Amino acid sequence: MPRVEKLLPLLEVGASIGVGIGVAALVLFAFGYNPGECLAAIFDPHYLVSNAGFILSNAAPLICTAIAFAIPALAGLFNIGSEGQMYLGAITSLVVSYLTGNPFLGIASGMIAGAGLASLIAFLRLWLNINEVVTSIMLNWTLYFVVLYIVTQVIPSPQAGYRSVSIPPSARIGSIYGVPGVLLIAVGAAIVANYIVFRTRLGYTIRVSGFSPKTATYAGMNPRTASLYSMLLAGAFAGLGGALIVQGIVYYITDTMSSLYGVGFTGIGVALLARNMPIAIPLSAFFISWVSLGSTRLELLFGAPSELSQVVTGAILIALAAPYAFRLIVHYIRSWRLVKAHG
Repeated sequence: MPRVEKLLPLLEVGASIGVGIGVAALVLFAFGYNPGECLAAIFDPHYLVSNAGFILSNAAPLICTAIAFAIPALAGLFNIGSEGQMYLGAITSLVVSYLTGNPFLGIASGMIAGAGLASLIAFLRLWLNINEVVTSIMLNWTLYFVVLYIVTQVIPSPQAGYRSVSIPPSARIGSIYGVPGVLLIAVGAAIVANYIVFRTRLGYTIRVSGFSPKTATYAGMNPRTASLYSMLLAGAFAGLGGALIVQGIVYYITDTMSSLYGVGFTGIGVALLARNMPIAIPLSAFFISWVSLGSTRLELLFGAPSELSQVVTGAILIALAAPYAFRLIVHYIRSWRLVKAHG
């Protein structure tokens, strides 16, 4: 039985993938497309190999924003503010990289900016009891328009008014033996996050506090401090994701925010697919990046509207993440009721 229990998460993921593909097939059929041909185009291994660099690069920021959701989730918080934290990290990294030409300062500034925003959300939640979901949603959109204003009004490109200035080559993150540097940094971040969560006292406190704040208090731990540190770490990783986008993928931000928008939200699904295990997040991010790119072929090969590719990707992502997300929500509701019942 213990061996079977250890295999259950893998079996659940496998079943979720099957359900996700099935749901995607139904969506495609409902829109009048051949599910077999479309799914074959999405998961074409030759297309995967020929676009490996692009897929791996796009997986890097997803890894970071997924970590930014996973760590607070283990502490009992829903950090859907990773989108805004990533925005702030991206614009801060862009400005610092542009002014200094130093890639390390760009990355560090992006992480600090993201952590600063996350600390504000944590303060409002832990000391003023303002729900982090509400503040995160409000700050996400606030940061969206702040970044948009900076891009178009403060640092527009003299050559192209629809985007910001580009960071200099000296501040860009290149490749190492053909492997995108942003991917190496993101995987390294996942390893560090996994070590913090499962090999340090802080990580143990975060996990115990998330499982049962009352138990953590009886054991001499401080759940409030654990939650604060989990959000600081989350903001730093989300800010890192934004820095990787502008320093290693696009080098500027457009007035449509196309390179940034949705990366934080998609990271939530990536984290849930990985069951909030930092070490499993890179594989989850790679899979979602592959599906996202493959779905764009529907427009090229079959003339499908671009929105359909997003629907297919979303259907697969929801089906993959739903089982774990449901258990997570039920656990949080039960914990909240237990805390309320005992004062």
